[in-house]
Amino acid sequence: MEASSSRIDVAVGTARHVTRRIMARYPAVYLPLLRRRQPQSTIGPDTQVVIDGFTRSASTFAVIAFQLAQDDHVRLAHHLHAPAQLLAATRAGLPTLMPIRPPRDT
Repeated sequence: MEASSSRIDVAVGTARHVTRRIMARYPAVYLPLLRRRQPQSTIGPDTQVVIDGFTRSASTFAVIAFQLAQDDHVRLAHHLHAPAQLLAATRAGLPTLMPIRPPRDT
């Protein structure tokens, strides 16, 4: 029984991951959903800067370094690890930082 339950968990996890990966390409679909779960991290009308990228590409370091370098609070969208966030930022003309690392290093 445990083996079949484990296979179901893997299948559901895989389906969720594939669905998220597809939806994350479309800002109009993905961002409203994420805004409900992570409103402080998701791009919105008051966002001033976006820092986001692939998981394990030093985006946390970039976010903290950026925040420490500011004299005042800057509304920052970050850590969604989704193309939708970067596409929306580009379309809005917002300053955007996307840390990049070689794939094997991530």
